Amino acid sequence: MGMKKILKSKLFWTIAIIILLIGGYALTRGKNSPTFEFAQAKRGDIVQEVDVTGKIKSAENTELSFEKSGKVVFVGFKTNDKVSTGQVIMRLNDADILAQYNQGLASIESAKASSLQYSAALESQIAKLEELKKGTRPEDIAVKQTELENAKQTLTNYYNEVGAKLQYTYNLTEEAVRVKTSALFYGSKAAGYKLSYSTCDAGAQSDSENQRSSSDAELDNWLIEINSLNPASQNVLDTAMLSAKTHLSIFQTFLDRLSATLTVGCNITNSSLDTYRTNVTTARSNIVTALNTILTQQNSISTQKVTIEKTQNELNLKLAGSTPEQIAAQEAAVKQAEAYLQSQNAQIKYAQANVQNLVAQMSKNVMIAPISGTITKIDPKLGETVIANTSVVTIISESEFEIEANVPEVDIAKIKIDDEATVTLDAYGDDVIFKSSVKSIDSGEVIIEGVPTYKVTLRFAQKDSRIKSGMTANITITTDKKENAIMIPQRAVISSNGDKLVKIITSDISIPSADDIKEIKVIIGLKGSDGNIEILDGVEEGDRVITFMNSK
Repeated sequence: MGMKKILKSKLFWTIAIIILLIGGYALTRGKNSPTFEFAQAKRGDIVQEVDVTGKIKSAENTELSFEKSGKVVFVGFKTNDKVSTGQVIMRLNDADILAQYNQGLASIESAKASSLQYSAALESQIAKLEELKKGTRPEDIAVKQTELENAKQTLTNYYNEVGAKLQYTYNLTEEAVRVKTSALFYGSKAAGYKLSYSTCDAGAQSDSENQRSSSDAELDNWLIEINSLNPASQNVLDTAMLSAKTHLSIFQTFLDRLSATLTVGCNITNSSLDTYRTNVTTARSNIVTALNTILTQQNSISTQKVTIEKTQNELNLKLAGSTPEQIAAQEAAVKQAEAYLQSQNAQIKYAQANVQNLVAQMSKNVMIAPISGTITKIDPKLGETVIANTSVVTIISESEFEIEANVPEVDIAKIKIDDEATVTLDAYGDDVIFKSSVKSIDSGEVIIEGVPTYKVTLRFAQKDSRIKSGMTANITITTDKKENAIMIPQRAVISSNGDKLVKIITSDISIPSADDIKEIKVIIGLKGSDGNIEILDGVEEGDRVITFMNSK
């Protein structure tokens, strides 16, 4: 088509007018709009890594010790045995900590259940406040009346369950006290009971024998209480649950003392008593389960009573109408419910921290092979006491070499023992990758070119004939990682007066003005090796964040 025909065509002039309109809009808006680059917040896996260079050296023997003293209850190897990374070499007695751990887990579940109830209570208080502000309608009153009746019926149902719950806990307890311990005693209720095995803890023996007899009587009394309950009286049922907890504490004391006769020094090496220990452990767990059953039922009843009271108050308010004073009081009730929920959530975090602490304590009682190799020394025997921080096991590594690298102080805090790493050697190029992990971190610094550094030693995961002493190693240590994290480019984060800030685009238009950009405070997490950074709070998935902006 010739130029004249093109100039005369309607399509040409239509396109020209559209281009002029778009250009005029962009010029007009661009007077007050910054030029910028942005990225969209997304979810993904973020990995924090530290890259260093080191030298290969000959490997050394690994000396292993426990961080705490205790009695050895398991020895899995002997001198000259081969051991693989991750295998359990030795274990100390941790029965008491394990019991606390199980109780801690139960506490977490109970606290979580209470948190859900408090959360529901808060939502109810908020809804009530909204209703007060809106005013009351007849249909709202009818709904609230139905809600109150349902709440009362739920409470009745909870009380109707008490008899069965008490019978269930009694059955669990009877099995624990009479069935699980039957082989541990001889005698009868009338003549008294004696242990069927010897123990050197005379006090625990005497307590166990006496408490076995008293536990029999306690079980009989408890069963009489259960069978004579008046299920129509809620007060009687409340008293019965309190009494059940008292009974259970007596049985718990009996089983604790009985356990002591089996875990005392003279019995710890007697493998023939393992079945008794297992039975006592199961019995103690039965008591914990029974106690949690009663506690859960009490919590359900208490919470439901609170729900009824609140629902009744809400109905009263609806019937009476709203006043400024009532609205103010309800606003205070909302704040109080929020405080209760926050307090309960804090209890959950405390209980979780306690369980994590117990896990950490139990891990200190287990000696795990950090490397594969040959055991050249293993001192303690089953039943012996190990002294804390005393070398008891020596392993010669199967890997002939280790890597030493100096890590700058800015990165050393990120690295911890057993962090995994990948290694390439200059001799073989980047395509040949060796696996390794952090073996040790020196606490003393070494100044290199004016920069404090700390020596980190890594061990190879496998023996490889290609590895030679003195080779240069390029190391990438994976120090942390997070799955499904919200992340943005690190360059989008601005530091100001100790705070971390980002600028987000609040509109959906393609060319936003300065008014469409908002600066918000964020909480950051991991810094990824790919240039991204984790955002813990402040930015949601899909938000557009400014990575570069040049104001006009």
